Amino acid sequence: MANGPGSQPRLRVSGVAAHVHSGSVAFSCQVEELSAAGAFLRTDQPFSAGSEVDLDLVKPGARKVLHLAGRVSRAVPSGQGQHPGLEIEFGSMNGDESARLEQWLEEMTARGAAKAVAPIASDSTAGEGGSDGPHANAKLMMQIKGLLLEMDELRGLLRLRDGEIEQLRRDLAAAGETGKDP
Repeated sequence: MANGPGSQPRLRVSGVAAHVHSGSVAFSCQVEELSAAGAFLRTDQPFSAGSEVDLDLVKPGARKVLHLAGRVSRAVPSGQGQHPGLEIEFGSMNGDESARLEQWLEEMTARGAAKAVAPIASDSTAGEGGSDGPHANAKLMMQIKGLLLEMDELRGLLRLRDGEIEQLRRDLAAAGETGKDP
């Protein structure tokens, strides 16, 4: 997600969570930077450059998850003032996904929830004093969003299970009625 000529501007965002799926690996993490071309995810999950990933992005106030596919362009290890993470380049998007992502970026910029950033290599202030509070709050918000997404999945499974139980009850009642003597 280089910030070179002709590339999309990167925005530092807060409160956006990513649910990442790649093969049998699935995890949630915080989206630190976002653009129409890609994202930087704060995570210590080991991935190699070129790995294909599917992302479900969740932001405050959004009713619908944004599903995107991409690939890891660079894995940033922790150490020497660097925050571990993955730079993701988004793959091709359909018109709806692209328009929704652009709308998210515009809304976050208008609300002040996003600001333009310099390339990651120059990010030396993230760990300085006084910044742990907002980062801790953003991390908690990301965890809460992850739990809410999981809760929605569980609700869906519970609805399916309730339907199965109701069908079994109907089958049992029908079997009981056919087995009765008149």
